Formats: sequence, C-alpha cells, structure tokens
Amino acid sequence: AELGTPTARATCECAGGTVAQMTGDLVAAMKQLELGVRLWNEARNPYEAARARLRLASVLEAMDDTGSARLELSTARRTFERLGALREAGEAAKRLGDEAPRRAGSTFMFTDIVNSTSLLTTVGDDAWHSLRRWHDNAVGSIVAQHRGRIVKQTGDGVFATFDDPDLAVECAIAIQRTLDQHRHTHGFSPSVRIGIHTGVATVIGDDYAGKDVVIAARISALAGAEEILVSALLAEQAAAGSRADRTWSASLKGIPEPTEVASIAWR
Repeated sequence: AELGTPTARATCECAGGTVAQMTGDLVAAMKQLELGVRLWNEARNPYEAARARLRLASVLEAMDDTGSARLELSTARRTFERLGALREAGEAAKRLGDEAPRRAGSTFMFTDIVNSTSLLTTVGDDAWHSLRRWHDNAVGSIVAQHRGRIVKQTGDGVFATFDDPDLAVECAIAIQRTLDQHRHTHGFSPSVRIGIHTGVATVIGDDYAGKDVVIAARISALAGAEEILVSALLAEQAAAGSRADRTWSASLKGIPEPTEVASIAWR
C-alpha cells in the first residue's frame, strides 16, 4: 500500500478484506472490499473490480444484507459478460439463482487450416503436432492482443468472439500477415481461411450457439486458402467495409436465404 498506486492499493485492500472476512470481522471486510472495488475502478481494471464484488457479495450475504449482495453480484455479472469472462459470469449467475441460457450480441470468428489432412500425412505426426502447437500459440496470442476470446478449438482452427467488430477484422488480418511473414522467412506456414459475422447468440456456459454462429462458421468454410470473408452486414457496420474488395450473394449450407459476403483485402 505504501507504493501509493491505485493498483497496489486495490490489491492490498482486497487482500485485507479477505483476511478480515476469514477471521470473522465482517464490518472491516466490507469496508476494505468496498474500497478495493473503488480503487480497481480508478485503476481502470473492470475485471478485478468485478472479482472484488464477488468477494464483497459473500461478506454482505454473511451479514444478512441480501439486497446489497444481489446488487454486487448483478453488477459483477454484467461486467464479466461484457468482458467475455463467461466462467466468472456463470459463477455470478449461479449465485443469483439465474442459470438460464441468455442472449448476447457479439462478433464471431472461425479459422481453419486448409487441407489439414493432406498436410498431416505429408509431414507426419510429430511435425504436425509441432506445427499445430505453433499455430495455436500464434493465433491465440493475436486474438488476445485484439481483445478477443477463444471460445474453443474447432478441429484444425479456433472459434473466437469479439465485442468490437473492427478488432475482429484487424485480428484476422494480423493472423494472415503473421502466417505470410513466417512463410517468407521460414519457408512454410499453414494456409488458413477465416470467416467473420456479427450477430446475436445464445450463451450456454462458456459456449455460444445460434443461427449467427452457424453463419460465421459457414462463411469460414466458404473462404479459400489465405482468405478472409466477412458478412456484408459486418462490413457495413465496421470500418472493415473500406477493405472489402468484392461483395457477392452466397448460399450457405443450412441457411435458407442467401447471405451477402465480402472478401477483405489484407496484403
């Protein structure tokens, strides 16, 4: 705490509040955790502020102040949902007694290594394992840099979500440029196709489901090697529209109506 920065003070207050709670001094715990929440907000760290709210809610529940506890849990849940921290949001929802599936808007991105089976049989299991590990680490790092969240691995690619559609497109461009640079400097990197769409999905646990998620996956499957395809809807809503070099109407598997898609120039 002597460092004086909001981050250091917030850490100290939350630690002190936790100790006070575990030793039975609930009033002191409440005061220190409330201060910790305020300091984390001053430090512009909403994730840690929401975590402190979860602890504060536990203290308030122990003090039989259920109304204030629910307020803290609800605020924490909204913050976690906005940040894409679905596991923590689920914890808050469970404590609120509300674990029903919910709807959330997001931008969905799917990536896929092209001709992965042929590549596996060509290079062999060991080389393929090393290649996949490098690919997964590279893609995961780029997604994180663009404030995205990898929901899950999808065979030979990833499914990621973004709050900002522009950052999703910038992430896709960064992935293709990173692979292209590695191809030129090291002689090889896998060819990847990427599809992006923005919409609303049902959030179940840590996963997303729904028509707009399927559209994003189908757009990815439509893309060619080293290509980025986005829905025209996303291109219209985001600055990515200025990078679209062609737009056309496509039939996507399982989607009854045609979907307008656009190719994004990244070189």
